[in-house]
Amino acid sequence: MSDRNKGLMVVLGLTQTRDPKLLKELRSEALVPLIEAAHWDKGHALSARVILGRIAGIEEAKLWPLAEEDPPDSILRALDQSR
Repeated sequence: MSDRNKGLMVVLGLTQTRDPKLLKELRSEALVPLIEAAHWDKGHALSARVILGRIAGIEEAKLWPLAEEDPPDSILRALDQSR
């Protein structure tokens, strides 16, 4: 989990600009592992939850409080609705 968590921190930084091409690629290539990581304990899951929220198009101000909720249902619902 440690290596994946560190990788998520890198991707978190890369998604900060919300580049549409990157977010689309993450949706198509990394959605399953991101969803899996979003279910880890909250401290380790935060990066995955924020990345998923960005993919779903959730505004940054609304995203961070949602990312701290357990379970991450609000983000996952928004992700499903954004397809």
